[in-house]
Amino acid sequence: RVLLGVDDVKEGLKARRCNLSANNYCDLFPLLLHIEEHQMKIDIHTFDCDNQILKAIPGEHNLLALKVPGLAENRPSVLRGDAIYVEILGDENHLRYEGIVHRVRENDVHLGFHKNFITKYVKGMQLRVQFTFNRLPLRVQHRALSMLRRCEVQKLMFPSIYRGLFGVSPITNDGFSKWFNRDVSTNQQQMAAVTNIVFESASPAPYIVFGPPGTGKTVTMVEAIVQLWHIKKPHMLVCAPSNSAADVIASRLLEKGHIPASNILRMYASSRLWEAVPLAVRCCANYDKASEDYYYPTLAEIMKYHVVIVTLVTSAKLVTSGIPAGHFSHVFIDEGGHAMEPEVLVPIAGILTTEGHRGTFTGQLVIAGDPKQLGPIIRSTVANKLGLVFTMSCGASKCSQCPVVLIVRDPAGLVFEVFSIVGRSFLERLMDEVDLYSRDEEKDAYDSAVITKLIKNFRSHKDILNISNSLFYHKELKSNDLDLIGYLGSAPLTRATFWYPSVMKSETRP
Repeated sequence: RVLLGVDDVKEGLKARRCNLSANNYCDLFPLLLHIEEHQMKIDIHTFDCDNQILKAIPGEHNLLALKVPGLAENRPSVLRGDAIYVEILGDENHLRYEGIVHRVRENDVHLGFHKNFITKYVKGMQLRVQFTFNRLPLRVQHRALSMLRRCEVQKLMFPSIYRGLFGVSPITNDGFSKWFNRDVSTNQQQMAAVTNIVFESASPAPYIVFGPPGTGKTVTMVEAIVQLWHIKKPHMLVCAPSNSAADVIASRLLEKGHIPASNILRMYASSRLWEAVPLAVRCCANYDKASEDYYYPTLAEIMKYHVVIVTLVTSAKLVTSGIPAGHFSHVFIDEGGHAMEPEVLVPIAGILTTEGHRGTFTGQLVIAGDPKQLGPIIRSTVANKLGLVFTMSCGASKCSQCPVVLIVRDPAGLVFEVFSIVGRSFLERLMDEVDLYSRDEEKDAYDSAVITKLIKNFRSHKDILNISNSLFYHKELKSNDLDLIGYLGSAPLTRATFWYPSVMKSETRP
């Protein structure tokens, strides 16, 4: 009721039943983020527990260990730097003491407390433990929406209004002296995508590269980054929703040495375990071996690098540091289908936007992903606590004319509709609702000046692709004729599509 500003929740939700637009963009998303945060608070407190014991750690006088069942499965999710609160059972004042997570292990965490608690700590004392979640990801998304409003670029989130302002025919690849990845040089779709990204055929609209797993989306992004560096030497920002996805891009950029490691910065947040950083990427990470900890480069240091690779949330640090608008000529976002739309805005607002140039982007945005794969994971209060199923207001399974809504039945039997806009990625919304990225059914093709569909699959046998190809990809996917002999060696081959090799390994955790 407080978030909606009404006494009647049902009426408040009905009053806000409207399609997402440039006019309500910066009002609706903050509301949905607040609702999401409310559910996150409810979820995290389900892990609170009494009668817990902290144990001393040999050689660590300022740290105490807390056993957390389910930690290895992220139930709850705890990262370095998070806060966990403890209360001494029987304390009449009910004082809560904040413990900061210094290490996350398989079954326990090491917490650092203020001396006020350390002096009271007694071995075996019973405690009430309360978990929290880090609000930083939500805070930077709210800030991005606020900056977007100040820079008056809401309309750029609906780029169909720019159709026809730039050439819609694909650009040829005459400007390249060579292709750095041989596989790309034999793939027509990847070549077209790289060429149009380099020469910004979609500007000012985002350029989209999409396709199912194994079609080379990340390879295409890497080739475009390398080509840009050799042709123009620009400054580029590369983002992904997760550290693992960002590490893949960094590893592939470093693998062949087409861009010197001295020109690449892989910037991590302090919560990232150094042991989890791939060995190949450590040479360009913001990690100080002497202090055995991460450091944050100064603005001047960051601006020296031609390629900066971060997660979407960590890119907020670049905005905070004051990176001048226009410094990054391109912002690449890989795995864009996995991120909520406000999360994608974090590296856009303040980096591609400026109040000095209202209503325009100062560089090219490139998004790669697949709207047919798993989308953003949300914990909406109405979806999880009250509710039920996804549907469309017209009753269809998919309709570009209708917003995606939730039909929710509360305990009193009242039925109302709630938007699930926040559970959809920016990539999916553009492809579903913006004409610029729609498929021309007469030509059976997309406008390659703004979007490229990758169809050559390097990972799956044609029989494995068959179902998804028929259901989602207009039967256009092509298997790359995998060399099964190369994969299986001397193993006997049969007519079966699936082959399960045995792997003898052991899984270890720090």
